[in-house]
Amino acid sequence: MLILFIFLAFINNLIAKTSYSEPNGYLNDHGYVDLSLPSGTMWATCNVGARDAYCSGVFCYWGIDGTKPDSTYNGKSSIAGTDSDIAFVNWKEGWRTPSNKDWKELKKYCKWKWTTINGQHGYLVTGKNNNSIFLPASGYRVYYGKRNQGATGAYWSASYNPYINEESTFASYFHFNLHRAYMSSCTSGYEQQVRPVCSRRK
Repeated sequence: MLILFIFLAFINNLIAKTSYSEPNGYLNDHGYVDLSLPSGTMWATCNVGARDAYCSGVFCYWGIDGTKPDSTYNGKSSIAGTDSDIAFVNWKEGWRTPSNKDWKELKKYCKWKWTTINGQHGYLVTGKNNNSIFLPASGYRVYYGKRNQGATGAYWSASYNPYINEESTFASYFHFNLHRAYMSSCTSGYEQQVRPVCSRRK
């Protein structure tokens, strides 16, 4: 009986260490978590189109609300909070796709732990206040096929990237795998996930 009790306590402790936080609040019926970031940015509990934190949500293009590749975007610095932002279009006022700065802040000020929740690999991202979000490694989709599911995460940034080819539409995105996490860029024709953010709620 004692052995069973110790085993159950161990399992409960393990689950607690790999679970993500409950929402600190809601905006337009979508939950957000306060990770105690310097900017006050709040991160959503799940991706656009996902029913839970460990689900991938929709695979979307960058720009023009994510329903098709944006080949006509004129090179403005960001689509955040515009009609080309799938987070804003679907979740409404206050929500937006994270900028490069938002992703870099999340990487710098939080602890990142590769883990598995409900069978989904990804990163548990924990702030200094011990609140956390889970970013599933759902891969990406290109040419109507999904790639690297369970091995990599590919999340759009709202930031346009003109440094590759100013005649083409390249956007920044946040990429991660078991070994590292970093900003990169690719054509808007790839389909990736979006994890929305909002400003600190009063």
